[in-house]
Amino acid sequence: MNFEVDKILELTNKSNLIKHGGNSKIHKVKFKSRYFCVKDYSQRADSNYRMQKEFNSLAKLSAHKSSIFALPFGYSEKSSKAAYEWLNGTTPKMDSECINYMCLIIKKLNSIAQSSQNSDFEKATDFIFKKIDVIEQLQKRFSSVSLSNLKIPTNIQKDLESALNFVCTESELRGEPLITLSVSDLGPHNLLWDKELSELHCVDLEFFGWDDAHKLCMDTLLHPKNEWNLELGLQFVSKFKLIHQIDTNRLLDFWGLLNLKWGLIVLSKYLREQDFQIQSNEQIGTLELAHRYILRSVKTISTIEDIIEQSSIT
Repeated sequence: MNFEVDKILELTNKSNLIKHGGNSKIHKVKFKSRYFCVKDYSQRADSNYRMQKEFNSLAKLSAHKSSIFALPFGYSEKSSKAAYEWLNGTTPKMDSECINYMCLIIKKLNSIAQSSQNSDFEKATDFIFKKIDVIEQLQKRFSSVSLSNLKIPTNIQKDLESALNFVCTESELRGEPLITLSVSDLGPHNLLWDKELSELHCVDLEFFGWDDAHKLCMDTLLHPKNEWNLELGLQFVSKFKLIHQIDTNRLLDFWGLLNLKWGLIVLSKYLREQDFQIQSNEQIGTLELAHRYILRSVKTISTIEDIIEQSSIT
């Protein structure tokens, strides 16, 4: 099929634009009576890295013959576009059934992890096995946003510097990592449920790879697109524990580390919005969210219930 991939990619401009997100664009392309997904990564500076990370991950997952993930067909480094199998389905709403879907993905990937060698897959883009891993990531993201610190309000810049110093010097990461395969970006926004075939699909594996299950759990609870309440949060953690025997202390230690990381991720989004002159009310909302993550990173958390309650505040 590879010899036809270029033809599929060429049809992108004549096809329907299905989704235009912050990191990519999705087109539905018809070629020889079959539909394909063409993902255009070109709007990000690291477009080819993201494309190859996702494509290679899906290629390796295809060996496990799971209908959950799309089959990859080919890509172009010149255009930063890749062709995948088209997956039908709709995005589920965040409810009890969606939690079951999310945990099914986690369970399936852990099963694949148990039957795989370390060399079979790469590490996740922002893997965290030791504290130094996340500290290096935080410092790199801080350096990036600080280059544009004139665009960041002074009070937020000061809170950010204080939080980074606190997290780097006062935080700890107890226990040992539970190594598993992680999508690194889990929520209803990356799931598709095909009602007709009763099939679940998971999309957007740009950050996929080996990672610590504790990080996956906390990242999912903190993700800005996941709308939690106490009941759903407790259901998710309870089902997660049936798959991974997580260390509560280690999970709690990820609270401050990952809140600050999310704060920097969202702050970077705010700076990109300024560059592209997005409407000011969207800029304000993004900036307030970033500040909320930064402030939470220095807040003491002692229970999983505390995590879920704080994560539910929008």
